[in-house]
Amino acid sequence: PLVTFKRDGESRQSVPNHPLFSVLHDEPNEEMTSYTLRETMMIHLTLRGNGYSRIERANSGRVKRLIFLPSDSVKPFRRNKRIFYRVALEGGGTETIPAIDMLHVPGLGFNGLEGVSPISLARRSIGLSMATEEYGSRFFGNGSRPGGIIEHPGKLGETASKNLRESWEAVHQGAENSNKVAILEEGMSWKQISITQEDAQFLETRKFQLAEIARMYGVQLHLIGDLERATFSNIEMQSLEFVIYTLLPWLKRWEQELNRKLFLPSEKGNYFVKFIVDGQLRGDIKTRYEAYDIARKGGWFTANDILRLEDLNPRQDGGGDAYLEPINMIPADQVGQQPKESNAAPIGERNLDCRINSTKSAFSSLFMDTFGRLVRREIKTVQRAISKYRKDGDAALLLQRLDDFYNEHAEFTPPAIQSLFFGYASALVNLSFRVDLVSGDKVADLLAKNEALRFAETDSKESLACLRNKVAECSPEKLADELETILTQWEQTRIAQTTIREMNIFLKEIFGKGEEND
Repeated sequence: PLVTFKRDGESRQSVPNHPLFSVLHDEPNEEMTSYTLRETMMIHLTLRGNGYSRIERANSGRVKRLIFLPSDSVKPFRRNKRIFYRVALEGGGTETIPAIDMLHVPGLGFNGLEGVSPISLARRSIGLSMATEEYGSRFFGNGSRPGGIIEHPGKLGETASKNLRESWEAVHQGAENSNKVAILEEGMSWKQISITQEDAQFLETRKFQLAEIARMYGVQLHLIGDLERATFSNIEMQSLEFVIYTLLPWLKRWEQELNRKLFLPSEKGNYFVKFIVDGQLRGDIKTRYEAYDIARKGGWFTANDILRLEDLNPRQDGGGDAYLEPINMIPADQVGQQPKESNAAPIGERNLDCRINSTKSAFSSLFMDTFGRLVRREIKTVQRAISKYRKDGDAALLLQRLDDFYNEHAEFTPPAIQSLFFGYASALVNLSFRVDLVSGDKVADLLAKNEALRFAETDSKESLACLRNKVAECSPEKLADELETILTQWEQTRIAQTTIREMNIFLKEIFGKGEEND
């Protein structure tokens, strides 16, 4: 479903009465349903690299209809730093349409103006697959050779050879004539020839090429009928991965273009459209209900939240929107004390805190794993430098080795952590409801890049300064052992400390809350 929403404070509400709702959800024009238009544009998008529809507006500027345009008839171009589209008309001639009146969903491209056909990018794989198909057709269709050749003791003329070939094919060609008894005359003999294993591998080649084309579009093999490696335990996860890693990037392209082009300037930021993929992301019923039970008892889901996820009608008794609070849990510092007057934050704020804590919990193991790899990389390299120092005893050379490593480590770190930082920042930004969906990713991306650079620089400087201070203050005889002690402390405490500190930095940036020693 493609639904139009309006932001209302920290919540969002579907607005079926908005003029754009029926255009996108039901009928974009008099000839197509919403599904047909999107399907047709996706065919052009995935085969040609671009999907186009002309935007027709009323005098007020609102969208009246979307008219599909074949991708082969449209060519984008720039003029005076503005984008236009040249459209070939059916009766001949062309028409120039400004970008604001063209719904253009591009695929992967190289110039930021139009997408490139995935077929052209993968022409070698597709060409090999087509050649394999043709070879297989000929291999099975031309069954006139039953695994051998005929030898004649004499020399056959052109006419005799032709007659012999035609008579043989008439009797033995085709799958229906295979294994018939062959009668040889005039001293002719049969020589058995078997197909080599390499020649027989075209079936495996054909199978591999099908997987190659599916891989080109990010489609899991079980979705094209290849169940060889599918099991009851992994096919559900593969279906979820299809939605997450294959569909969502396409849906994001659509959503951002629709939000950018279809709303009035006064509506942008307050209204947005979104594809609803909750149904495709749901697990089996037992797993879903167990998750709902945890969320309901934990206090961050209401009964109506769960009913909406299951596409069921909300409760009408007035209690469906109430959050539960576990009354058997209190802060640890209040154990044994008399109950105090409640100064609890409003329910909305507590609900947000629950969602923030849930997000932190979900990402904490990823932060621990990422920082763990970085810290272990440091420890391993510094240990090698210490081992060399034990042999040569040259403190100046030790410092040079440390300087060289940490200069390289500061450049290595940002790419290693930026995707994690972006995922965490994006999740928190989406919780904040302070930016629209289009700018939310931009905010998260900028924040992730800045924090990755900041962390890489400060972390490397602090580590190097710690080691340099130890070299300066320690005697040569004890230096190696003292440095080893620092590395042991890093391995025991630094990963967790870094995780807590960096996760809370993002909370401060986005919500203005979070303590470094949380």
